[in-house]
Formats: sequence, structure tokens, C-alpha cells
Amino acid sequence: MSGVYPAQPAPKGVRCCISCLTKKRRAFYDTQLGTMGEVLFEGDIKEGYMHGFTRNYVKVKTKFDPVLVNEVKTVCLTKISPDGDVEITEAKKY
Repeated sequence: MSGVYPAQPAPKGVRCCISCLTKKRRAFYDTQLGTMGEVLFEGDIKEGYMHGFTRNYVKVKTKFDPVLVNEVKTVCLTKISPDGDVEITEAKKY
């Protein structure tokens, strides 16, 4: 006996909850598009992008820039990428 159990698919209820949460997150992110927000950028790099979060926990991504790590920057939330993160542009100063 090896002590390792065979992998089993998640129960239907779990898959349903994950699907519901994904839809709710997407709907919330849709309400945030076009708004300005302060983002704290983290130092992780994934496929050339870095990530950060707004004050209300919208996950954003932008091209990696080491100057932005652990910095807060005001940005405009522009669109939702296929991976579910929100893409941003730099906020214009008037």
C-alpha cells in the first residue's frame, strides 16, 4: 500500500461554486472598468506581466517594470483580459 489516493474530480457542487464565484467576480470587475484607482504593485512576474490590487481588491496587470514594485500608482481600469485580470493605463494628470 503506497498511501496515495487516486485523484478524483471535484464534486459537482464545488465546480458550481467556482463557476458562480467567477461570474460574480467578472460582474464586479465590469462595474469597475473606466474608473480610476490606486494600485499597489507586487514583485511577481508572470509571462512578462506584474500584478497588483486596487483598494477594493480588483486584480490588475501591466507589463513588468521594476520601478513599480511595492509602489502605489493611480491608474485607469480599461478592460478585462482573457485570463480574468484587469488591464490598466496610466492615469492622466490634468
